Amino acid sequence: MEQSRKHGTRTGGNLHGLGTQQLSGYPHFTPQVMKGATALANALHLMVPADRELVIVCIGTDRSTGDAYGPLVGTALKHEDCPVPVYGTIHEPVHALNLEATTDYIAIRHRGAYVIAVDATLDTFDNVGAIQIYSSPLRPGANAGKELAAVGDCSVLGVVNVDGFLAQTTLQFTRLALVMDMAESTAAGLLQFLRSRVGQASLTVIQ
Repeated sequence: MEQSRKHGTRTGGNLHGLGTQQLSGYPHFTPQVMKGATALANALHLMVPADRELVIVCIGTDRSTGDAYGPLVGTALKHEDCPVPVYGTIHEPVHALNLEATTDYIAIRHRGAYVIAVDATLDTFDNVGAIQIYSSPLRPGANAGKELAAVGDCSVLGVVNVDGFLAQTTLQFTRLALVMDMAESTAAGLLQFLRSRVGQASLTVIQ
């Protein structure tokens, strides 16, 4: 689970004409499957370099309802024949025990790749259910007091519950329905971005 990123009060505003709301400078998306997915896809188009290999790392574990967000996203991507490598699924999760080995493998196997990291996070009550994207790495496990290395070039975070004391307990009591809906929306946005990117690359080659 990613450390919550609190940056003051939530303020309205547009980001690159996407009609998103901003949380002190960071884009903030509501996971209404199609609308949220499209907003996420558009934001990734603006953020991710077009000339680098992509890898997606979905962090979390199926042993915790809230923390299953990342693996659920990874599983959905795999089921839809994602056009880029995906690490972290319900059956093969990427978590605290194998995160370092996984990132080391990616660094060797996909040298120079741009990594999109996906993880669950906790935040304020108003932001529960939101999907947030940051142009910076995430630090998994920080809310639980774990010292793990930063992951990714950009990060996609699903706010699954309210931040506060006993973060691990909060994750255990997170509603599975919410997490599944958020994972579906996130996977849809990532696939929309990736497939349009592949289409653009094909058109460039043809031309």
